[in-house]
Amino acid sequence: MADTERQEQARGMSRSSAWSASRRAADNEIYDHGCNLVEAAAEIRRAAASPDAAPAVPALLGCIEAALYELSHASAALQHASEAQAETVANGRRRAVENRLRRGYTNLSVALEDARAAARATRSLAARSRTTRC
Repeated sequence: MADTERQEQARGMSRSSAWSASRRAADNEIYDHGCNLVEAAAEIRRAAASPDAAPAVPALLGCIEAALYELSHASAALQHASEAQAETVANGRRRAVENRLRRGYTNLSVALEDARAAARATRSLAARSRTTRC
């Protein structure tokens, strides 16, 4: 697809999924994506309050499961970036902080995987519930 076609198509997309010729600073870009994640979660919460949302529940739980998978990998990448930065500091106190941070990332990884499994199980139950109604 030509660049002009891609830019035309991108005009109707959100800024997080739009093609851009310029590169932004990684810290700004990741923060913006985090803000988009929070915004999407808030919109889902608002939409879920509608009684008409029930048919979408299994599909939405699938989206949540997929998002948790992606967040788990994002967390691992953040941990790797933090550890790479920490390798430059050999201070004993700093090492203790880094060990606590590593445990925090481990706990986050376990929690995300548990939440993903819960979303998967709930999705299955919600789908079954939709098909067994009278």
